[in-house]
Amino acid sequence: DDDYFNIPVWNPAYKHYEGKGQDLVNFYKLSDAMMVTTPHLSKLVSQYNSKTYVVPNSLDIDMLDRLKKMGEIEKNKHTQYLTVDQKRLTYEEAKLKMSGKTVIGWGGSPTHLRDLEQATEALLKLTGENKDIMVVMMACTTDTILKKINPNQLLLVKPVPIFMYPQVLASMSWDIGICPIEDNLFNRSKSNLKFLEFSINGFACVCSNVENYAKTVTHGVDGLLADNTTSSWYSNLKKLVEDIEFRKQIAKNGDELVRTKFAMSENYKLWVDVYLDLLKER
Repeated sequence: DDDYFNIPVWNPAYKHYEGKGQDLVNFYKLSDAMMVTTPHLSKLVSQYNSKTYVVPNSLDIDMLDRLKKMGEIEKNKHTQYLTVDQKRLTYEEAKLKMSGKTVIGWGGSPTHLRDLEQATEALLKLTGENKDIMVVMMACTTDTILKKINPNQLLLVKPVPIFMYPQVLASMSWDIGICPIEDNLFNRSKSNLKFLEFSINGFACVCSNVENYAKTVTHGVDGLLADNTTSSWYSNLKKLVEDIEFRKQIAKNGDELVRTKFAMSENYKLWVDVYLDLLKER
């Protein structure tokens, strides 16, 4: 779901693809077909390859369910909690810090820090008003969050290799997952993957009201959509923090949406259809 032609200069990936546009065009043209996850990216890629197919992200629900059912010790064996000053915490210590709190979580690589900034001021305001909110940042976070959120209300989770990510995410005990994304040309090609991953793990999600999140989430039913303003992020998060029953219903509906529309056990057929279509030409 990456639009390599429009990577923002602040994105760490920019330097890897700068000046390689023609290489990408050649790759697209020489391929028998291209598979992408969003219609927006399809419009871009299909300029260079008419055989471009949109196949949405899907999750291995059975595998993820098995991870969630693991015993706590086994499930958390790859999860390392840290304090703001990088002190390692045991699972029991972290669990105690989160006990009785409303936990708001986010996870992502440094390529998404500008996205996280969309919700940062709202997080600062909420945690300043309510000491019973705990924020968990998985893999990385912004300097603003590190410096301005009360260290007693912030936990970090050490990054892990990508193959360990599903298990570490399954070990998170968040109440709310946030999916902020900056509205720019690059991000309009991005998929709904973070929402899918968070929802299947039982987190009630607030997502930026941008492109593919807006096309996936029904506001107030299976997630909440926030305009990228502090007031919108604040009001949507506050609603989930204060209305526990509403939060539980959003989480339940989000889980059901993923199971119904984004399960690999059903959507593998979309991949098969692509391959069969290509084989007709052989």
